[in-house]
Amino acid sequence: MTAGEAPPRAEKAAWQRFTILDLLLLFPAYAIAAAITRPLFNHPRSVHYSVIGYLSSVLIVTTLGSILAGPIILLAQVMVRKRRAMISAGEWVWLGPLPLSALMAIVTLLHFSREFWDILGLLAALFAFVSFISSLVALFLLLASVYGRRDVPCFWTDRLGIATAVAAGILAVILMAAIG
Repeated sequence: MTAGEAPPRAEKAAWQRFTILDLLLLFPAYAIAAAITRPLFNHPRSVHYSVIGYLSSVLIVTTLGSILAGPIILLAQVMVRKRRAMISAGEWVWLGPLPLSALMAIVTLLHFSREFWDILGLLAALFAFVSFISSLVALFLLLASVYGRRDVPCFWTDRLGIATAVAAGILAVILMAAIG
């Protein structure tokens, strides 16, 4: 190596790169999110979407799709692509809203009791709280990565996890404003 040359970069492992497999795994997550949220936006064709209505539906579908994509992509990295590194903090906040989302979906499908709306309201408030806290943690992680060197095993999943947690927090604030 001569003066002025950059040192050689270390080769990334296969699971650290964004590949076509990761892109193909994103499609089912967003398709499931679109299928789940379709009844929410089932308007007659004569009703013209407002800009705010359209943007909120896009925010809901993309956030839910990203929440569903987290475990799918991380499991594929471990099982198919042989990831051995621990999950980073950004990936942990990516997985945060998922259990409560699943619990809300199960309670919504099984609404046999009279206390259904009370339970759903409580779960929605809990989801909003956890999502808001996750988004604050994600903002802290984002600031820590901008102002300091933070080595993460997989850069793109860490950043996607942080972005998903921030979007889920924004969605949670909108949800609580609409409910309250």
